[in-house]
Amino acid sequence: MWPEHSAALPDIPNNATMLPDQTETLANAINQHQLQLRCWMHWHAGTGASHSVNSKTTKILSRLLQPNKQKKQPCEVYLKTYFKIRVQLEITKGMLITEMFEAESPEFKAEVQRISDQQIKDNRKHGKGVEGMARVQPDDNESDINDDVKTNPVILHNNIQQCGPVLQHMIDHFSHKTQWMLTILMGGPNPLDPKGGNVITSLHSGRMKNGHDFSQLYPKFNSEVVDAFGEFLSCACSKFAITIYNLNLTNDLK
Repeated sequence: MWPEHSAALPDIPNNATMLPDQTETLANAINQHQLQLRCWMHWHAGTGASHSVNSKTTKILSRLLQPNKQKKQPCEVYLKTYFKIRVQLEITKGMLITEMFEAESPEFKAEVQRISDQQIKDNRKHGKGVEGMARVQPDDNESDINDDVKTNPVILHNNIQQCGPVLQHMIDHFSHKTQWMLTILMGGPNPLDPKGGNVITSLHSGRMKNGHDFSQLYPKFNSEVVDAFGEFLSCACSKFAITIYNLNLTNDLK
């Protein structure tokens, strides 16, 4: 007896003859369970092969967490030193920097704005964002595969399977660097499901002394947190999987 039988058809005895719709219900439950097992095996296998990828990911994340250490130019050092020694001491407690700036001439304000705009332009040119933090550049082939990702459910399914180990490695690294506990709740339509069923999973970086993570420690995690997220997915993503499936089916028939 398949274990799915008691869950999918609790009122049907094991040795009873099933109707066609009951047989289909049991087959769908078995297929869904097998898909979950394959996903679990995919996420937990290949640790040796993925070691080099995890190492590269760790280096990238570490660089993102590092503060900007760009060497100051002599003029920048002079500017800060001049302000601290010659200007700051002359500012009274009741006068703010913004008031001093507003009191300057329009020509002076325009020059300050020009310098600010030039700094933003230079940061973008050298691939830096806020406060000099390096931005992650997209893959050179990313634009070439965007169309396939939008229309091919197999590619979507493979990409979804790769999310688990990559994100788990990321939050483990951030948790180690920050001593914070992190939880990721993610989900969406199963691109291989013609009915557009949604799948939800969660990742956790921290555990209690007894080995329990947030989902295991909080008894209402599934009934409150996951169910609320599931309602959101039902509204936001339910039609997406059906559209992708039908679009791919139409392409195969051409």
